Amino acid sequence: MASRPPEPRVAILLATYNGAPWLRAQLDSLLRQTRDDWVLYWRDDGSGDGTIAILQEFGERAGQGRCVQVSEPPGRLGATGN
Repeated sequence: MASRPPEPRVAILLATYNGAPWLRAQLDSLLRQTRDDWVLYWRDDGSGDGTIAILQEFGERAGQGRCVQVSEPPGRLGATGN
């Protein structure tokens, strides 16, 4: 009997900029999903409100390899570039 290939993982892409007031609720909703085969890739566009700290804290709670910071290219890129 041939084995089935593994299902693809779900990649979640998140661009952030000063989203601290809403970010915890958004991130917590990821942990409540019925699928658990996701990875969050995030890039911040120069926030000054604690967004990065919230994402780093979430990465520790979510588990190793589940929350990946994308840091290139540096600098402000705006909504579409980020």
